[in-house]
Amino acid sequence: MSAQALAGVPSATVRTGDRHGAASGADVVRTLSDPSRNAVALRWVNVRGGPDVRAPAVDSLDPGQSTTVLCWVTGATVRGPGGTTDRWDSLGDGRYVSHAYLDGPADAAPCVDIAGPPRPTGVSRHRIA
Repeated sequence: MSAQALAGVPSATVRTGDRHGAASGADVVRTLSDPSRNAVALRWVNVRGGPDVRAPAVDSLDPGQSTTVLCWVTGATVRGPGGTTDRWDSLGDGRYVSHAYLDGPADAAPCVDIAGPPRPTGVSRHRIA
């Protein structure tokens, strides 16, 4: 669903099924319009394909740019303008930013890895705890 389609809608819910992709489960239920999940880049930073500075850069955030954090994982330790941390914030679709470069959200939930067969492109292997 596009952002335009969600305009004016108070919230939207994303549900994923069981670990094999069936729609019968509700492993993930998250409100997309939740402003407590917003974070702002403290300075220019690479968005990486994994929670490590050696992971390929897949995008970037400009200073002051807002993004939505789905959950976080433990990865490589990074020192940045927000301090030193091993927390990497998941932006979805296998994209990560070191929390050392983001302001907020402090209360994001840790990601929980879901074991199972490979997922189609665009489907996360994490659920929010």
